[in-house]
Amino acid sequence: MFRPVRRSERQLSVQEAYKILEKGQYGVLSTWDGEFPYCVPVNYVFIDGYIYFHTALDGHKVDSIKNYPKVCFNVVAENEILEQELSTKYESATVFGRAEFVDGEEKKQVLRSLVKKLSPGYENEGEKCILSMLNQTGVVRISIDYITAKANRGK
Repeated sequence: MFRPVRRSERQLSVQEAYKILEKGQYGVLSTWDGEFPYCVPVNYVFIDGYIYFHTALDGHKVDSIKNYPKVCFNVVAENEILEQELSTKYESATVFGRAEFVDGEEKKQVLRSLVKKLSPGYENEGEKCILSMLNQTGVVRISIDYITAKANRGK
């Protein structure tokens, strides 16, 4: 069902792919709305084998996920142009999975993890924001069906 990596000499192991997800700052979520692909960068956290991100409760991304939960998610953890080599040094992971909204304690814990990752040292302010915006914020969990990763680490 999933295609093999074309440049197999650059393929990384599944464990290395998970490490890329752990250290990445943001990812690009790709969805389908029934007519066109739609992609958008999102901040995320990787917890216990799942990718989580927060979102508004309405909009293109939300409608696409509700109607077509299969998604693709890409993270580029390293990126450097190698001018003299006419190439790029990089490492990236691509996930194919299914997205669904979560609620309750799982939702709160994810939001706390996002604050800790993106605004370390501001957990108290983050907790106030979480509690005040909880009912206006969605949290999506991506279950991973397939993951692949590649790297060009230069010479």
